[in-house]
Amino acid sequence: MICDTCQKQIMRPRLIDHNHWRCLNNSIWSEVTPVKMLSVAMLRYINQQHAWPGALLEQVYLDADESWVEQIEIC
Repeated sequence: MICDTCQKQIMRPRLIDHNHWRCLNNSIWSEVTPVKMLSVAMLRYINQQHAWPGALLEQVYLDADESWVEQIEIC
C-alpha cells in the first residue's frame, strides 16, 4: 500500500524527504485504520523538524479505538 520510496524512508527515518510525504494530506482521511495510523505517526515525526504537518494534525480526528496511535514511535 506504500511506494518504494515511502518504505525505504520508514525503514530509515533519518533519511526522510519531508516533501515526499505531502501525500499524507489525503491518507489521514483513509477509512483503512493502518493507513490512517501510519499517516498520523509520520506526520508527528515530520512535525518535529518541519512546520507544515502541524495544520494537518490539528484537523485529524481519531476515534477512541484509534487512540493507540499515541504509542507509535518512528525512530
